[in-house]
Amino acid sequence: MFVRFRMAASRNFPIVKRYNANNRNSGVVAYEFGPDYIRLLFRDSAEVYTYSHRSAGKSNVEQMKRLAAEGHGLTTFVTRNVRHLFER
Repeated sequence: MFVRFRMAASRNFPIVKRYNANNRNSGVVAYEFGPDYIRLLFRDSAEVYTYSHRSAGKSNVEQMKRLAAEGHGLTTFVTRNVRHLFER
């Protein structure tokens, strides 16, 4: 299932996985990742935030990928560790 929305750059961007958090009040609603990044869509935002090895560090991004796949802990991890380390 794809969730589509408008980015600031006026292009559509597919989020390919809905975040299946056990807590339905999670701030993260969808994600997509590649070899060196993870992109997140938050509940209260229309923008996608990209966290890359370059911007947030390899270990942080790899941990975020694991948490996304497990479906728990991602929002807390972002808030505590990488909140402002997204690509600009």
